[in-house]
Amino acid sequence: MKTGSFAPTLTHARLPPALSGTGLLVTTWFERDEFSVEAFDRHGVHVPQALQRAAVKRQAEYLAGRLCVRQALVDLGCTPAFPFMLESDGRRPCWPAGFTGALTHSPMLAGAWMAHSNQVLALGLDAEPIMPTARADRLAPAIVSETERVWLARHSGLDQATALTLVFSAKESLFKALNPITGVAFYFHDAELTCLCLDTQEIRLKLLTSLSSEWPAGREVTLYWQYQRDHLLTFLALPA
Repeated sequence: MKTGSFAPTLTHARLPPALSGTGLLVTTWFERDEFSVEAFDRHGVHVPQALQRAAVKRQAEYLAGRLCVRQALVDLGCTPAFPFMLESDGRRPCWPAGFTGALTHSPMLAGAWMAHSNQVLALGLDAEPIMPTARADRLAPAIVSETERVWLARHSGLDQATALTLVFSAKESLFKALNPITGVAFYFHDAELTCLCLDTQEIRLKLLTSLSSEWPAGREVTLYWQYQRDHLLTFLALPA
């Protein structure tokens, strides 16, 4: 382990064309083998009590993600005090007043998408490494219905593992956007794929359960995706 060498390079990443100008996306590829707990102090990031005994993998992902959040906020004109963001339950971020955002991380990639809250009501962002075929086959029943799985096989234009990764990520982004504004937990089978377009990199999901009066069953949303190396990123922006 290279103690103290954890210094991820933060990059302003390109949003899907349909979302251009919707806040800022900051991403970083990082090496968790370079992480040590001293990196929190070196980067000026508070370690929540719930994370202090977590595995190194989880701590590295957490720090990389928070560095992306901080950079995006600063670049949007926010100079947050230490700690730069609070957390209501140790998991869900509470953004500074005037801002909203979404955060994601995998074992190698972290990202934060931040915007002014007078522009955007909520954001959803998720990054997933494309699943190996065996894992996709094993997880498919928990992620999609049989109808969705057959549709993906016949119409998506993607191999089954990539298609399933995309739907998994899109449903994660949907949850990240809607759960904070509705306060309602929902699950993979509470939303259904209705459209997937390779040309525009759009994917549409329909709610199958009512979350609130503004988010009833049957309401549809359009998400976008892009590739970064061997990962798929999905994006959902709900206008203010």
